[in-house]
Amino acid sequence: MAFNEATTNLAVSHGTYILTKRFTSKEEKRRLVAVIYDPAAVDAEYVGLSASLLPT
Repeated sequence: MAFNEATTNLAVSHGTYILTKRFTSKEEKRRLVAVIYDPAAVDAEYVGLSASLLPT
């Protein structure tokens, strides 16, 4: 993702985050899934996230 004026709202500063996603499918075992974003995994000043995956 290019970091520019159009994508600024999708970028967050480098840090540790818990990302959550709620699934609507009743077939899923778990409707809420969470994952930890580890800043050591990516060497970047900013991280781009989809609007549906913004940190909580």
